[in-house]
Amino acid sequence: MTNRPASKNDGIATDGPRVASAGSAATALKAGQFVVGLIWAANFPLLVAGFVWVYGWGQSRGVLELVHRALAMTSANPGFLVRDPARLEQGVRIVEFAVFLVACSLAIMLASLLLGPRRYQTTRMWLIFTGLACGWLGLVMTWPAVYWFGQQHRASKLVSAAESTVTALQSHWPTMDGELPELGPFLAYPSSAPMALLPLSDASFANTRVPFSAVERTGDGVMRFELRGSELGAWLEWRKDDSEPESFVGGLETHYDVDRAARLAPHWFLVRYRANLAASG
Repeated sequence: MTNRPASKNDGIATDGPRVASAGSAATALKAGQFVVGLIWAANFPLLVAGFVWVYGWGQSRGVLELVHRALAMTSANPGFLVRDPARLEQGVRIVEFAVFLVACSLAIMLASLLLGPRRYQTTRMWLIFTGLACGWLGLVMTWPAVYWFGQQHRASKLVSAAESTVTALQSHWPTMDGELPELGPFLAYPSSAPMALLPLSDASFANTRVPFSAVERTGDGVMRFELRGSELGAWLEWRKDDSEPESFVGGLETHYDVDRAARLAPHWFLVRYRANLAASG
């Protein structure tokens, strides 16, 4: 029996799988490096978008309250009631997915610093990572304040329209249930000397889309509009003497304590009150 000498074709056949395997590994490595680079590049724009969303979208507070309750099994603000949470369900799912995505991206970025190519293992990249991590942590910790500043900005645009509503109501404050051009049909409480007007239809300030659910008056010098819709939980308040907002008892005998207040313009404030039902009883 004679042995056939190995041919070039046999060598090519043997080396073929090895070359293909090495090529696949190189392609996978390049793809992985591209994904990691994309995560680094996209993280800062996503962080900026997060701050802009909290600042500029009125419903972001309700969404974040629901997410906080879902993740921490408690509320960031127990005094804030999220009405119609089903309407915000899609936003909650998106934010929960975003939280998962950000957590994974930071973990991948940290792994690239520890185990990745040399270009990631530099002081500059560590500083960038630290800044981004602190930025996300800052958003998580300070979003209520960011939202509050955004709400002040949005509410300041209502002042001129609200001025005309205050002037009209001051000139003919109702003494019983009825209907007004500024409110539509309404109920007045208490019936003996009304302090609160409750619109029965969608009442909003002239030329705006921001509705309010109640008007509370204290004497002749203070008028408050309880905002609803995307600005739920805030009050737009007019004070004749331009004094600071303070606690009051409403027309339905609910006691309201000032939680947070900000001046929008002379005589106008944006206020959050905490309803004290125990005191009301």
